[in-house]
Amino acid sequence: MKKFLALFLTFAMVVMLASCGSSGGQTTTAAPETTAAPETTAAPETTGEEPTEAPSEEETVPYKGTVKIGHLLDLTGVEAISGAIVQKCFTFACEQLEKETGWKFEVVEGDCMSDSDKAATAAENMRSQGCIAIFGPTQIGHKKAVLAYAADNPIPVVLYNGSPAAFTGGFLFGNDMIVALGGGTAGFPTVMADYLYNDVGLRKVYCFKQETVGGNNYVDPFVTCFTAMGGEVVDNIPVAQGTNDWSAYLATIMNSDAEAIVGWTSSSDTLAFYKEWYNSGAYEKLPVYATMHGGFSDSFVLDELDPKIADAIIAQGTCAPICYSYTIDTPENKAFVDKWVEEFGQVPLGNNFPGSTYQALKCLTEALDAVGPDADPATLAAAMRAADFTGPEGHTLFEDGGVTATKDIYVVKVVRLEDGSINYEVQKTYPNIKPIGYNYDGENYTGK
Repeated sequence: MKKFLALFLTFAMVVMLASCGSSGGQTTTAAPETTAAPETTAAPETTGEEPTEAPSEEETVPYKGTVKIGHLLDLTGVEAISGAIVQKCFTFACEQLEKETGWKFEVVEGDCMSDSDKAATAAENMRSQGCIAIFGPTQIGHKKAVLAYAADNPIPVVLYNGSPAAFTGGFLFGNDMIVALGGGTAGFPTVMADYLYNDVGLRKVYCFKQETVGGNNYVDPFVTCFTAMGGEVVDNIPVAQGTNDWSAYLATIMNSDAEAIVGWTSSSDTLAFYKEWYNSGAYEKLPVYATMHGGFSDSFVLDELDPKIADAIIAQGTCAPICYSYTIDTPENKAFVDKWVEEFGQVPLGNNFPGSTYQALKCLTEALDAVGPDADPATLAAAMRAADFTGPEGHTLFEDGGVTATKDIYVVKVVRLEDGSINYEVQKTYPNIKPIGYNYDGENYTGK
């Protein structure tokens, strides 16, 4: 009886000890507020030396350390729809790279509220909390404010969507905190000029642009290149941000002999444009092509339209330039898509954020492996710009000591998938596009 009791107690102690194992670090998406601790999993059996932190059963590499990073995005305001998408993609990227690299991320989120001053204030808060780098923001005006802050208060700012080449000069000249991983904005419209002239065969188009810095950056280089190639731009109309009535603009365009409409605006302005394009009957005559995808042809924008309007956009073959699509045919992207499908049950969303957020965080892990988490801001930023790697977006590198990446750019077509969702499919790949643009020197078409 005593022998049986002793065996029973020994077994009970083993079970209790096994239940006390702890899991590895977890991503915090709303620091500094604390969240409930995740469920723990049993620690693996040890074979001598104890690990510094017990890995979870999903981890495939040893734990390397935890770093605090900031993420600036628009959770409220006019860009809140895109902000929610960015948040989902960034969180997924953190979770995947934690498993793949061994680095853990504590994320401090900052809501830009569609306001440049608030973006800069949020960046200041992140730096005061000990973040080693800031990711975002995505809006050009917000970027300018945050980069100006970082120039005087060193912290690397990682921009994962396109940024104007002017960010490397003028008041930002010499700002070594910039890591413009999303490439230059000029790459998108200049690639589109080549594609529409040489592949689609257009010779006469009507352009419009949102009357903002973004509109100028996304449309003017297209006009320059398309015209220099031999095409004709009937007009390039500036349209005020917040325009809800497009009837006069569409009437003017329809009275021209243009073959297509080419341009860019964003968010609610885009919805108003497409509604008038459809209701006026312009969709039967004039296809629409984007000089930049964001806010204009992405799925989260088109999902807000009446399905018959979205179907008309798809039927007439709207194309756009972008740095990511789930159809990029590389081993790196196929592996990424498989993980996304496993998590969400569908392919990555029809915008750049699934690939760009992962690519940006991967760049950070490459730098952390090279210089460690305690490197000073300038050293960490330089290590990120020294990275030369391939991810879901394709090839990324920084050339000639620049702060803006050379990127692969894809022309994609808007499609509806079998499950009814709207997405993009790659039509043509333009590899290694420099920040200044394709066949463009910043002001003129070069043809080479």
